[in-house]
Amino acid sequence: MRYETGNTDAVVLAGGINRIELYDGFTPGYKAILSVGGKPLISYTLDALNETGRIGRICIVGPVEVRDACPDADRYEYVESGSTMKESVAAGLRHFFGSPLILFIMADLPLVTPAAINDFLDAVGQIETSYKENVFWALLPEESFNGPYRQVEKGYNRFRDVSVCHGNLLLMTPSLAGNDRFVSVLDRIYAARKDSVRAAMAAGPLIGASYFLGVRTFRLFTLGRMAKVVSLFLGAGIVPVLLYHPEAAVDVDEPADYAFVKKYLGHEDDFEIAAKGYMPGEDLFWYCYYRTLRRRMGGAGLRGGEGYVRVLLARGKKEVEDAIKMYEMRLEEGKCAPSLPSVEKFIEYFSE
Repeated sequence: MRYETGNTDAVVLAGGINRIELYDGFTPGYKAILSVGGKPLISYTLDALNETGRIGRICIVGPVEVRDACPDADRYEYVESGSTMKESVAAGLRHFFGSPLILFIMADLPLVTPAAINDFLDAVGQIETSYKENVFWALLPEESFNGPYRQVEKGYNRFRDVSVCHGNLLLMTPSLAGNDRFVSVLDRIYAARKDSVRAAMAAGPLIGASYFLGVRTFRLFTLGRMAKVVSLFLGAGIVPVLLYHPEAAVDVDEPADYAFVKKYLGHEDDFEIAAKGYMPGEDLFWYCYYRTLRRRMGGAGLRGGEGYVRVLLARGKKEVEDAIKMYEMRLEEGKCAPSLPSVEKFIEYFSE
């Protein structure tokens, strides 16, 4: 059996609270409304979903504080989040019970792109499964973390055939809400998600022993073999989906995550430019433009034998670097006092 993923309803899980100090003066609160670049994290996730062109209804499972912080709040449906991950997932499954598949995505996923979501949906649409109830889980191969994503630290599960870390995109069949065995282990797995052995043991002794011996100790199991063991135990298809989009794994749980997201989105870069004291004008516009283009090209990852595309990308990067140097030289000749408000507003506007 294959699923049609052309028009899919989505659940945004937005009830998580971050109690870890992400930066000096940080106050614990809901991850979804943590502000980066003047926007709550959930705004980036919602923008990506809306730009895919294939997401139907969107339901935000979260508290009223998140609802109030969402831009264009009337566009979305809302369900109060539960006190646990299990309760929140079950609420999302019940809300879209008539849908064939439901996309689940975390609210604190600010770097996720429409391309990542579409590629995940496309991949799932090509998979045959014999189970009536299924979880399709995006897993990110280690080699996909290239460009700026090399800075991201992730714990990899090293199978015989591939090393992967978990992503924050899942497709589930709504009938899983009635699968007591599956629902009962959700909270235990989520609580242990930072430690793969503990997470496997949380799913059950058989799964824990299989993972510890077959993956962690002797590396005997392939990813597919381990998925079959988990599926048999839970009575539902647990289907790994390899996704070469590292941005789907970057949530904001730790100080390093927060620092990376701020840097990647370019806001630290903006302050650096403002401190140089460049005058607002056409030269500064093009300087910001090419720096932003360089940052986005740096995240481009190409696999396989696409040699001619690699040549074009390398040539394009060189031309961008040359343009940056040219405009920087021109801007150096007409500096103003550093950090003038007019400069900061100019850079903030044109670097978005």
